[in-house]
Amino acid sequence: SITNITFQNFQDGIYIRQTDSVLISDVILQNGGYYVNFEFGNIQSLTIRNSKLKNIRCDYALSITNWGEQQNFFSIENCIIENNSPGYYPTSEGREGGGIEIQGSWMDTIFRSYGRIINTQITENTRIPDPEGGDGKVAGLYVNGAVKVDLINASVANNILIASGGSGVSSAINAELNIYNSILFDNYQNQLAVGYEEVYTPAICRVYNSDLEGGESEVEIWYPTATLIWGPGNIDSMPLWDTTAATPYAIPWNSPCVNTGTQMY
Repeated sequence: SITNITFQNFQDGIYIRQTDSVLISDVILQNGGYYVNFEFGNIQSLTIRNSKLKNIRCDYALSITNWGEQQNFFSIENCIIENNSPGYYPTSEGREGGGIEIQGSWMDTIFRSYGRIINTQITENTRIPDPEGGDGKVAGLYVNGAVKVDLINASVANNILIASGGSGVSSAINAELNIYNSILFDNYQNQLAVGYEEVYTPAICRVYNSDLEGGESEVEIWYPTATLIWGPGNIDSMPLWDTTAATPYAIPWNSPCVNTGTQMY
């Protein structure tokens, strides 16, 4: 466990792999970065709560990868992933910026990795993907490989992708992403993509009781192998948050998002 500590002005952050159980609580990682940020690989049980990743110049600020045959579970709770950006030579050094990447095995069609991202803010992150690679055109949350993720009570907003195409959130390459009570707004260039632009691979995304700018018609779906399930209770309305307030991205009383979520979350 790593708790109640701030790392700042750092070169590399926290890198843990091949471990049974990890708890990260009340940790701040800010103002630094080179190759490693918050990176976890093949952790059987991983919990990250009440933590903040801010002003990191690296690849995705938080990366969780599970390639093994053992089942893994992760939980990201009450976190802020904010204003993270590429390194000085992003495409030549693999420091392309962005918010969160959750990755399972690309060769496996059996879910071995399950997780949830709850009460979390993913905002104002910037990514410049490698134009030769094609992959990773996602600025906010990228879920790919044989992994199942629930995104609950989250705000994914004002994330910027500097490339042609791309999105703020994506479910690709055998992944399953379920979105509940969340807001996807003001991401550039698109809010949500399902599938992978390079190859025909299955992917699924379900959206329930969420506010998605542009609605269902603006979701980018790659090839017939990708599936979007547009559930009940979704809206397309300005959330009316005040990003200059003491608590940016909080929902004000007059927001159309108030009382439109599903009560189970």
